[in-house]
Amino acid sequence: MENEIRNAIIEATCMKEFSITLDTNPSTGYSWVPLFDAKFLELRDRSFKPNNKESKRLGSSSKEVFTFTPIQRGNTTITLTYKREWEENGIQTTNFEIKIKKKKAKFSYSICKRKR
Repeated sequence: MENEIRNAIIEATCMKEFSITLDTNPSTGYSWVPLFDAKFLELRDRSFKPNNKESKRLGSSSKEVFTFTPIQRGNTTITLTYKREWEENGIQTTNFEIKIKKKKAKFSYSICKRKR
């Protein structure tokens, strides 16, 4: 996992949340550090979830979940680096190219014709 770089593309819609889930083990001091453009995205939530029942034990691996809301149409990048807070460089970097499209309007209308 040393200095591994992975890339992915996410197609998102304005104002519709999406999540990124990555393997982690916080007991080692490592966690994912997000870097993103706040002009395009808001980080709504960051949480940890166990992989399974055994993951509740101290020292076991889990999942780190980042939930974002796109707030502007366009293209941007989220870079997540797996590192310890006190270290400058991480051991893994993952880039997500985010393509944000406009939210489709949810409305309907009908044209009623009068009988003559």
